[in-house]
This record gives sequence, C-alpha cells and structure tokens, in this order.
Amino acid sequence: MVRSGQDPYARNKFNQVESDKLRMDRAIPDTRHDQCQRKQWRVDLPATSVVITFHNEARSALLRTVVSVLKKSPPHLIKEIILVDDYSNDPEDGALLGKIEKVRVLRNDRREGLMRSRVRGADAAQAKVLTFLDSHCECNEHWLEPLLERVAEDRTRVVSPIIDVINMDNFQYVGASADLKGGFDWNLVFKWDYMTPEQRRSRQGNPVAPIKDVVRLLIFLPAADTVSPKWEQIEGNSKLRHVGSNLCLDSRAARNGGLSVEVCGPALSQQWKFTLNLQQ
Repeated sequence: MVRSGQDPYARNKFNQVESDKLRMDRAIPDTRHDQCQRKQWRVDLPATSVVITFHNEARSALLRTVVSVLKKSPPHLIKEIILVDDYSNDPEDGALLGKIEKVRVLRNDRREGLMRSRVRGADAAQAKVLTFLDSHCECNEHWLEPLLERVAEDRTRVVSPIIDVINMDNFQYVGASADLKGGFDWNLVFKWDYMTPEQRRSRQGNPVAPIKDVVRLLIFLPAADTVSPKWEQIEGNSKLRHVGSNLCLDSRAARNGGLSVEVCGPALSQQWKFTLNLQQ
C-alpha cells in the first residue's frame, strides 16, 4: 500500500496507486486474431507447472497475475502455480497467496536473482512442462492452449505468446502488433524489431502461424515462456546457478531450433523492472 505523500512509482517503477485500485479479476479486451478465436485446440494437452518469481512485488499486481492464470486457463492444464519469493522484505507478500488452491510458495533464504529463483521453482515443479511468468503480468483469453499445443507437437520447443502491454501510468490495456520479433543488440539489450516486408508478405496466407523468433534472453522475457519436459531438469541445473546463466538456457534453445512466438496466445506484461543482485 502506498502511503500519502509517497512516490507511487518508487518501489515498482509503475503507478502502484492505480494498480491497487483495480479488481483482482478485472476484465481485459480479447485482442486475438479472428482466426485464433475460432480455433479449436487439442484435448490431450499436457498440464504445466507455472513458475512465478518475485521480489518486493506490489501485492495487487502479484495477485492479479495469479488470478489471471487461474481464471484464463482450463483448470486441468494448471498442475500448480509455484511462487518463488526471492527474499522480499515482507515475507507475507507471498505467504498470503499460498492459501489459494494450487498455489505453492517457496521463499529464498537470501537474494538469489531471477534465474536461480526460476531454477528453484523448476526443481520443485511436479508437471513435465514448465511455464515461466513475470510477477506483474495478466493472462488473456486462451493464452495457454496454443503454447502447450506447440510443445506437445515437439518436446524440444520453447514458445512465447504475443506480449501485449499494460500502461505503466494508468494500467490501460494496449494490444501489441503481431508483426514483431524479439532480439537483442551487441550490448545484449533486448529490443523488438518489426518483420521485414518480405516476412510480413509471407504470412498473409496464414497470419496466425507461429513466428520463428531469434533466441531471446530469458531474463528479459516479460510475460511467458514454456519449455518441456523440464529439458532434462534444465541441463542438470548446474549451469543455471551462476552469473550469466540466462545465456546457458538460451544456448540450449538455439541447439533445439530456437524460440517461436505463438500468435494465438496473448499475454499482458507490465513495465519491466530490475534490481541488481551481485551475490555469487
């Protein structure tokens, strides 16, 4: 809760006052392509463990993330939601959410950072498919089925949904273009690039086909990322316990054909925020 006179942006880099005003199950517009809204998904999809890591997250944003996963996903496809509290100042931030059905809360004994926390969640996961979410996002209609269908077709795939935007000031929904591809420059700064005219023309016959994407640094993925079946417990985990570990998981994605963006699987993301953790 933001006290009177406090900067509502100070803690989370978004307007927490506006976040706290919103319902935990607020309605958001369905921005999927018409073909996506008519599509029927396989009935034999595998269930997934959703791993969400957080540190000092606004309780309202974290709650909306969890509620959106449960509300916008078929119940049989959510094995569990694992919240990994990366040593938040107030242990109650996540503990209260542990009372929700299917939600498990793990708390680190010290700051471990994003990738070590995700690995801890992966270690504890019971499902064979892992889905990683940020702690300040909201899932849209039928966001999960297209991701799981792609993984069910090929267990080596890494898939991401279209990433829509939540305005950091007023929390209005902003639909994102499906003509974007993620990438990073030589300074390893993540960015979005428009497809070339030739690439866009090639998709005119099937505008909802998955987009073959360059490998993206998982630390920058703002909404969702799904892998299966735990990638042999994510390469034994040892590689992911060190600084730069996000590159290790990406190298595995590259050897398995890279990452694809599922146009029919939208998810919302909040303004990104980072705090440095230099502990080894």
